[in-house]
Amino acid sequence: MILSLEQEVLIGNKTGERQQEF
Repeated sequence: MILSLEQEVLIGNKTGERQQEF
């Protein structure tokens, strides 16, 4: 599955496993 940066951030924030700062 290929996700855009925004989608990765949204999923990361939702799962709490991944946090990115932009």
